[in-house]
This record gives sequence, structure tokens and C-alpha cells, in this order.
Amino acid sequence: MVSQNQLRPVIKIQESQPLSPMQPDVLSHSLSAAHSGGTIEQVQVIGTLPREINVAAFHRTWERVVEQHAILRTGFHWDGLQLGREVRPRVRFHFEHKDWRGLTEHGQKSRLAAYLQAERRRGFTLSAPPLMRLTLFRLGQAKYILAWTFRQLLLDSCAAVALLNNVFRLYKAFCREPHCEPLPPRPYRHSIGVMRWSSSQFDNKRIKLNSRTARSAKKNPMAENEENTTYKVVVNHEEQYAIRPAHRANAPHWRDTGKTGDHAECLQYIKSFWTDMRPLSLRKKIAEASPQKSAA
Repeated sequence: MVSQNQLRPVIKIQESQPLSPMQPDVLSHSLSAAHSGGTIEQVQVIGTLPREINVAAFHRTWERVVEQHAILRTGFHWDGLQLGREVRPRVRFHFEHKDWRGLTEHGQKSRLAAYLQAERRRGFTLSAPPLMRLTLFRLGQAKYILAWTFRQLLLDSCAAVALLNNVFRLYKAFCREPHCEPLPPRPYRHSIGVMRWSSSQFDNKRIKLNSRTARSAKKNPMAENEENTTYKVVVNHEEQYAIRPAHRANAPHWRDTGKTGDHAECLQYIKSFWTDMRPLSLRKKIAEASPQKSAA
């Protein structure tokens, strides 16, 4: 007789690595949202490529990028109180190429909007990398749209931009020399070490700053602190929120929202209103690149 354990697929793990400083909170929120039926964050990067694309070279570029960057081959797990990440030696990522040149412009926009909506509903399984999908749409002569969907747990906005820059540098290299071998990046474990060191340095500086602030407050009873200061919530032209002492003038491009209170009250107000942290200008660009369904 063959036991059920023997029938289970063997999953090869290249290495188990610690989480980055920001990932435990994001992972915890993701798992809580999955159990409660709440919204799970995933990011869609939609970009128009106004040039002819060598699809084979583009696909190979992303394969090489996935090979180079361990985070793109990483799954996440939460076993009780133990949070961790496991890197697979190889993964097969989803890459689609759709040729829609035969559709009308209205048909292209409608199908693209429906596709992106379906992608958002599709989601990912945290323990089954890669937590990303790519689709390249050809709409016409020298006109492509790239849709890159990934879990927010993988990359923040800065890391996503840096990775895309690496993708297009590597793509150009493959177009010039198909058999080139780019240098591998530093291991992700090194990046985790740098982030943890930076986080510890920040904590040490914050402790020292708080100590100096406490000593200053003893010398100056009128010094500001969270207990005796009334704060206000301000917002800028990019619809980003911040907290300032109520008696202080606003910085340029910032205005009052009308909310005042103690530090905790203002933070709670921001948490309830600032649900999308992307700058307004970025949201507008993404909206312009994502065709909306025409009004009925």
C-alpha cells in the first residue's frame, strides 16, 4: 500500500530565509484578510510600450530576472507563530502574449478592462510561488501594453521600479546579443542583512533622539510632546496625509483637513481615509493606461 504522504508532490526548497523588516506585518495582514474575507493587496502595473517588442527576447528577459532575483521565486508561510519565506530553485511563471490587432479599438479597451478585473479577482496562493503574472498585449504596429500583477508582499514601489529598470536594461542587452550572460545580482539574504542593519540603526537613533527630547522637556516644561499637544491632519496636492502640531503653519502645498485631536485620534483618522497610498499623479497615470468601460 502507498501512503498518502508518499503521493504528495515533492517541493524542492533552495533555502529558507528570514523575512525583511516590513514583511511580517504585510504577511500577517494578508493571512488575516484571507481568513476574514477581506481585501488582499495585490498590485497591477499597466504600461504602454510604444515600440516593437521582440516577444521571445522579452520572455527570456523575465525568465532570467526571475532566476536572478530570489524574491520572485519566494513563497511565504505562517505556521503558528513562525513567519518565514522559502525560496524555490526554479519556478514556472505565468507569461501570456495576446495579439489583439484584429479587434477594434473599442473591443480592445473592453477586453482589456475585463481581463484586468479578472486578474484582480484571481489572486495568489502565498505558499505557491511565483506570486506574479505577466501578460503582453499587442494592439497594433509598435503598440503593446504590459500588465504585471504581483502581490504587494513581494515588492514595494521603489523595488518594483528598480526591478523594471533592470528588466529593460537586460532586454536591450538580449536584443543586441542574444547569448550574453549578465552578472548575477547580490543574494537577497545580503539585502535582508542590510535592511535589518538599517532598521537597527534607525531604532538606535530614535532611542537617542527620544532621550534628548525627554531631557529637553525636563528643562523646558513647554516643550511639545504627544500628551499635551493638539495635532491636526493635513493633506497635500498628491492626496497624501500627515500629522502636524495644530499651532504650526502648514508647509507649502499642504492644507488642513479640519480634523484635530490627540496623536492617536489623528492617526486613526488617517488610517480610515488614506486607503490608497499611491500618489494622485501615479493613480491618474495608471487610470489613463487602463481603459475604462464605456458608460452604458
